[in-house]
Parts: sequence; C-alpha cells; structure tokens
Amino acid sequence: MEARVMKIGKELVMMETKGDFRSNENFLVNDVVNVGKSLFNLIQTLKPFDNVSFNVEKGDIPYGNGSADYTLEILKQELNLKVRLKYDSNYDRFHILGFTCK
Repeated sequence: MEARVMKIGKELVMMETKGDFRSNENFLVNDVVNVGKSLFNLIQTLKPFDNVSFNVEKGDIPYGNGSADYTLEILKQELNLKVRLKYDSNYDRFHILGFTCK
C-alpha cells in the first residue's frame, strides 16, 4: 500500500491542466477517487517540483481526527505539503481527506 501512496505523490506533482476542470479533478491521478479543486490549484501554484522528495507514513497527522490510513508528505525545499488519505476498498482507490501546507 505504501508504494501506491508514493506513486500518488509522484502523480500529484505531475498533474497538468486539461481543458475543463472536471477532467482535472477526477482523472489525473489513477489511484485517487477525486483530487479536489483546492489541492489541484495549490499544486499548480507550487510548480515546478524539481527537487522534490516524498515520505509515506501509516496513520493520520497528529492534529487529524484519526480517520486517515496514510499521510503522504511532499517536500520541496522549505515547503512541506501533507496529504491525508483513506483507502476505500469499494473503489480500490484512496480518498483525499484533506491537506496542510507549510
């Protein structure tokens, strides 16, 4: 599962704008049910992601409500983007529950 979450991180930073937003939020990351407009827009403003690293942790962030199965951390210089993910076996994909960016 951690490898799938790591792949999500790599796909998130590679997202590109398509013609209409509906295709952007739903189809650009294979293992995610819905990226969401606010995360998509944030990632677009933070580009380029040249020297980026990823970290995957099992569980939620300390100030989360405990519902996330994994936390994906995307690190770029001083930037720290944490994405909270919950696995959904019905879809065999992850839901993005929220994110923080410092």
